[in-house]
Amino acid sequence: MFKKLLLLFFVIQFIISVLSAQNKILDTSSVASAKVDSLLTLLQKDKADTTKIIHLNKLCREYATMGNYVAALQNGNSALQLAKQLNFQKGIATAYNYIGVTYYMQSKYDKALENYTSSLKIRNELGDKQGIAASHQNMGLVYYYQGNYDKALENYTSSLKIW
Repeated sequence: MFKKLLLLFFVIQFIISVLSAQNKILDTSSVASAKVDSLLTLLQKDKADTTKIIHLNKLCREYATMGNYVAALQNGNSALQLAKQLNFQKGIATAYNYIGVTYYMQSKYDKALENYTSSLKIRNELGDKQGIAASHQNMGLVYYYQGNYDKALENYTSSLKIW
């Protein structure tokens, strides 16, 4: 019983941190659509460099938020491919994370975990503490919804140690 209450606390804490960290994740569709339009305009001007990767990753996030998972995965995978070509590790980690978010939002938990794990590995190599904490939170949420409370608690605890 105590584990379930503790996990509930972690889930609530995670939701609050995501909402504040992503700054207006609950945008109306018109605002989200305007963000997509702006990003698409910027993307047309981008060269094949880190800026393009950042914009592709942001598009992945925005499309996932809007529920357009096909477009989200297209942009996330494009960001991942380009980031790998340029050996832009932070871009690779971010792409894996947003691809994972897209799969999570579709309840494709195994694919979400696969991508979160890839992101976490790179973030560990980079020493990106905020990214490591976020990866553990994401993984904890997936494990929670899968009913694997021990793994969820392990990941939430790892995240909290960093924050």
